[in-house]
Amino acid sequence: ATHDGEAHVYAFDAITGAPLWEPYPLPDPVYPERGGAVLGGEGRLFVATVEGIVTCLDALRGTRVWESAVKGKVLGALTYTAQALLVPIGTEATNSGGLVLLDLETGAVRQSIPLRGLPDVAPAATDTLAIVHDDSGDVTAVTLATGEVVWQVKTGAGFDAAPVIQKDQIFCAGADGIVRCLSLTDGSELWQFAVTNAPLTGTPAVSESLLHLPAGDGLHLVSAATGRSVRRYGSLRPLRSAPVVLGGFIFYGSTDGNVWGIAPGK
Repeated sequence: ATHDGEAHVYAFDAITGAPLWEPYPLPDPVYPERGGAVLGGEGRLFVATVEGIVTCLDALRGTRVWESAVKGKVLGALTYTAQALLVPIGTEATNSGGLVLLDLETGAVRQSIPLRGLPDVAPAATDTLAIVHDDSGDVTAVTLATGEVVWQVKTGAGFDAAPVIQKDQIFCAGADGIVRCLSLTDGSELWQFAVTNAPLTGTPAVSESLLHLPAGDGLHLVSAATGRSVRRYGSLRPLRSAPVVLGGFIFYGSTDGNVWGIAPGK
């Protein structure tokens, strides 16, 4: 989006950087910090604007397949599953919201599940469940087939990070600086750890044994099994985006415009 309010979706060849198609115009911007486009099956690209316009594009041609409007603002990224497109919606005036499940072929609303708080991060999903955070501190599990709430638990704070699923566990990084590990089955708490006095400000990355937690004071490495602190890489500015763990290396960026790469063991 530009400062004048014009918004578009762009696509580029990953090897050459050449544009794949003409920029696709959007009626209003995508939420700047936690919004984002998501690729789905059959060459589809999905994007939602702040004002709740969800568009499905042909990812190779940049042409519209369908467009749908949801009742609420979309302040977090979408999540694609094989059963439905997951759209977190919110009403800022009441600080409440919901999770909308859209039909992948038509964009029609299949289910709309109310939430006690405003969800402004992407949901997570398995083959059968959607997991969503909201600003009331709730973590809610919903079946993808029917939209039924399977369980809902309240934690101590809201979230600036999306939930992360690994096997039968969910990692929830809270704005209170605490990371919690919950059971995917029933939401019961397996462990919690006070990582920092600063907020956990971005979605964690999970390697085989470590959580990589972006925070207001740097990147924290925590044992995924026990919740014990392993290491911190300090930063003068908050880390708001998810780190990437690739080949044992850690890559992350901070709001001062720096991108960092950490070698194994350094």
